[in-house]
Amino acid sequence: MRAQKEKGGWGPWRDLKGAELHDAPAAVVGRGGRIEAYASRPGGIVHWRQEEVGKPIQMEETVKADARPGTLRALATSDENTTLFFVDESGTLCAWRPGAEPVPLVTAAGPGPIAAVRCELDGHDCTLLAQRASSGRIAFAAYPSEQESAGAWWTESGPVLPADASVSLALDTDARVVAASLAPSTGQLLLTRRKDEAGLALGAWQEH
Repeated sequence: MRAQKEKGGWGPWRDLKGAELHDAPAAVVGRGGRIEAYASRPGGIVHWRQEEVGKPIQMEETVKADARPGTLRALATSDENTTLFFVDESGTLCAWRPGAEPVPLVTAAGPGPIAAVRCELDGHDCTLLAQRASSGRIAFAAYPSEQESAGAWWTESGPVLPADASVSLALDTDARVVAASLAPSTGQLLLTRRKDEAGLALGAWQEH
């Protein structure tokens, strides 16, 4: 990795001491501004973090897990923690916070990457997940942030999408959930926003 200097320019490349990684690390900025990163390798997941903002990233922990390549997504789920979401080889979507063991959350909706965002739903601090389901539609699941024991259930939305379609989640300037899907094979970009209604009610998917 390399980091931008406070007065411009870039610092030197630093070796993070990771080996046999399946793909690029999933990086996330914690609430305190510290950068963390996760990556999978045969039989395990590696976690790096900064002790302080501006300090080098160092390997902190590894955990045994069989994560499918291309399914890692990291998210700041509280002021103290980041959570890594991944699909294991059995097809289960799992959540891992360093210092504990990975927790199974729900059967993955499909084989592809996970999208995640922290949001408020009906006054509750929730984590919203999305994934292209095996049916080709986008599936959503929400649960109280960092309370995986509460469970989560998928609800599908929108049209059937090509196999290469991916989904992203974000909050707009009004803190409303926005979901976007992009299919590189067709160039189709679809967007939907949460309605001003109780629960996770989404508007019609619109092409952009």
